[in-house]
Amino acid sequence: MKTTERTQFDFIAEDYDSIVEEAIGIKGGHNYYEQYKVQYLKPLIDKQRNDRQYVKVLDYGCGVGLLSNEIMKACNKIIIHGFDVSSESIKSVPDRLRVEKNLFTSNLGDLEKGYDVAILSVVLHHVLPQDRKEVMKNIYSRLRGGVFW
Repeated sequence: MKTTERTQFDFIAEDYDSIVEEAIGIKGGHNYYEQYKVQYLKPLIDKQRNDRQYVKVLDYGCGVGLLSNEIMKACNKIIIHGFDVSSESIKSVPDRLRVEKNLFTSNLGDLEKGYDVAILSVVLHHVLPQDRKEVMKNIYSRLRGGVFW
């Protein structure tokens, strides 16, 4: 994608939380679902720790960082790299997540290799069917072994 192109998510990034809350119909409902996902992710992340000081997590399609935020709260000693095609969403990722070696970007070239865990949560249905295989291969190629969830 050219950097001058805007995605549908660029237009809603600033109000994403309230838009999702309205759609769910429960105040704070989005956080509930993110916390629920983390209940399953935390054991997978912890299992990847082995003798590593940090577990390196890729949140592909991170949006404004809602799931990354819950992962950071629940898991110790992790590095999170978030990617989203929406540069406006990336701009809305809170500063509290932009610590140490964490990275949030809309440039695929900024992503590294060697991730222990790669997460696609509520993302793939936004990818054109003909592009899904390539997206999955790209993410899988960045894993150090680990877990693709």
